[in-house]
Amino acid sequence: MRFVRALAIGVLMIGGSAAVMAQQHEAHAPAQASVKECPQFEAMKKLAGVWKGTGTHDDAPIDVEADYKITAGGSVVMETLFPGTDHEMVTMYHMVGKDLMLTHYCVAGNQPTMKLKPGSDPSVMKFDYAGSGDIDVSKDMHMHNLEITLVDADHIKAKWTSWAHGNEASDARFDLMRKQESASNDADKSLMKRLLAKCVGEWTVDATWAGGNPLHAREVHALSLDGTVLRSQTFVTKDDGSEYQRYEMVSWWDNATGKTRFMEWVYDGTTEQGEIIASDDHTLMFPPRVDADGKTSPIRQWLTFVGDDEYDWTVKMKQEDGSEKTLIEGKWMRKK
Repeated sequence: MRFVRALAIGVLMIGGSAAVMAQQHEAHAPAQASVKECPQFEAMKKLAGVWKGTGTHDDAPIDVEADYKITAGGSVVMETLFPGTDHEMVTMYHMVGKDLMLTHYCVAGNQPTMKLKPGSDPSVMKFDYAGSGDIDVSKDMHMHNLEITLVDADHIKAKWTSWAHGNEASDARFDLMRKQESASNDADKSLMKRLLAKCVGEWTVDATWAGGNPLHAREVHALSLDGTVLRSQTFVTKDDGSEYQRYEMVSWWDNATGKTRFMEWVYDGTTEQGEIIASDDHTLMFPPRVDADGKTSPIRQWLTFVGDDEYDWTVKMKQEDGSEKTLIEGKWMRKK
């Protein structure tokens, strides 16, 4: 009898839970309906996936990755900018009644909320600041506006505008393409192999550091293992005319991650490692690298090939205020 009573109680509990779940479902039904009635939010959902491209921040070039994911039962789109870096940021897009809202979790440490402007075209969505409890608009730096342009199903543009002291301060513009997972690894590997092959040979540079010190150096690059590994040696000329080897670097295509990695040994015994990104068919970008202690360097580099026998070299360092300082710009020439 006790077993029967327990079974009966269990059935009643399950039945009660089912009734509560049904009531909760009905309570949430209007919210789900409002989500489906917003074409802009439906357009945001179609961004799900990985996007890569380039952009500018106050006219300084940057490489950009954005990952979009649909979560919370289809009621939220989560955007992750610069994933896996010290500049990673998350933005959550969701409906509040009939309004499409976003909350941006910024690297600046605040969380501005924005609201889609009424009448926005689904292909050009404009969001304006709608408040945040931890931001004083009259003085605090924060993201204030966002404009997303859906060029086509695989191409988007975005413009983030920040404010400080009650006025527009700066903007960041992104131009992103959807990463086609089925063929992306082969295409990325092929592009990287072509760019690494361009490096093969001996190169020299004569340039001046921002502090005024001259740089005279040469590099020697050689490929191995079917063009997927590049060995690079950098030699710097001293004031007396002699030279010493400052760097030894090995770069390779990593099939497991679909990325090009590098390991660099420095003359003082330290090591650094990082990633190399092919921004386009003539540019290599080195994001901030990590040293043996796990510390991330504030320095980034770009190599842009100009033909087969020269490439432009730019090195920048991120300042404490978020701006970037150019440390050196030079032109490497192939030695013939």
